[in-house]
Amino acid sequence: MEGSRNGKYKVVSNRFVLREAIDMPWLYHGIAACTFSTLASYLQASGRVLRYTPLWDHVIWQDHGSNIHRWGFINEDREWEIGKGNQQHYSERKEAGERAKDAGEVEPIVCPKCDGCRTHGTQCPHCGHVHKMTTRHVRQEDGTLKLVRGRFFKRSPEKTLDTFITKSIYMHRAMCRKNYAIRKNKTLRDVAINAVNAAEREGIIGTVGDALESLKKRSKGGHADDNFMAKFFPSEG
Repeated sequence: MEGSRNGKYKVVSNRFVLREAIDMPWLYHGIAACTFSTLASYLQASGRVLRYTPLWDHVIWQDHGSNIHRWGFINEDREWEIGKGNQQHYSERKEAGERAKDAGEVEPIVCPKCDGCRTHGTQCPHCGHVHKMTTRHVRQEDGTLKLVRGRFFKRSPEKTLDTFITKSIYMHRAMCRKNYAIRKNKTLRDVAINAVNAAEREGIIGTVGDALESLKKRSKGGHADDNFMAKFFPSEG
């Protein structure tokens, strides 16, 4: 701790250690390299860099675990209620995110009036300002800037049965690598059935026959009872 405070150690890396009851206000840049399963842990961990100190007028919190989408920005105002647990907080944010997705409002938004951040909606929860036009936020000023309107992130491609067939192929490959008995017995039909079941859970209709036809094309003429690994990954099968 002393080595971090006086600058001897430039980086402190941990797993489940610096989350609670640790006072390190000198830290300037925090990186979340995992997903926090609870709002409490998310706020506790981010508090390592958010705690006030006269050393900095701002700090950086970098999220690589999609925690902002799960729990919101760490410095946003929250309405706390007695008895309201992590699951309810998560469910409410998920429902709000789904409504925003249906309305085409899923990008990170910076309010042009107060610079407050939010994940969805047209009204700023910090100052109440309403705006619908989206522009790219200026990140740096070195060079010639050009105003660009429109979406910052591309929409995810629409899922089809082939999407789940691809996932099923690599999931079964991983299973076969771990278990030799599975490797010997896994057939293309098993891969097709798994793909169809996964697709149906997402509301995408398809038949095992459709999946087998796709697998047949990919494996250059495979049959339902062909060994899966030998057909798709012969060097491993």
